[in-house]
Amino acid sequence: MTINGSEVARAHWLFGAIFLAMVLQELGPPVVRAGVRRASFAFPVVFLLAGVSMWGAAVFGNTAIDAVVHSFWGDILIAAGVLDLQRRRGRLHAAWGPLVLPVAIGLCGALFLAHSEGSPAKDPTALWHVLMGGVLVAAALGGVMWVRRGSLRWLGAYGAPLTAFSLLLLTFPRSG
Repeated sequence: MTINGSEVARAHWLFGAIFLAMVLQELGPPVVRAGVRRASFAFPVVFLLAGVSMWGAAVFGNTAIDAVVHSFWGDILIAAGVLDLQRRRGRLHAAWGPLVLPVAIGLCGALFLAHSEGSPAKDPTALWHVLMGGVLVAAALGGVMWVRRGSLRWLGAYGAPLTAFSLLLLTFPRSG
């Protein structure tokens, strides 16, 4: 069984819509409330669902590199979702707990860069993977700074690339 370009694009579009809703739900309220935070389960739940879907993509991927990269994605997303869910529920008190999501986002960005098969100049999907990887790495850097500094400026440096990632998923080109 192989997956065609239209099915791949639809999966990216669906995940982009879910991810954008999550980013707006998660990062919008701190901006509105000027830093007053409440526990939200949006990020960890979406990460858990995305991790499960990545394992599905690993099983039904068209190439060996697809299977390997998607299985790594699944592992990272599930681990980050579980750890962050426990942190938000008050069960993980480690000093590194708030860094779980930014680090996982950075690792996923690196995997997007590794997953960009072909020349970005000739293949639109390779270009999209490079762009998505780049914005996730930028989001990770902004997220680490936001966790460390706590200012709204760094929240913007975290949220803007995450929003750009969502928009890239929503505009992922249909191939084949």
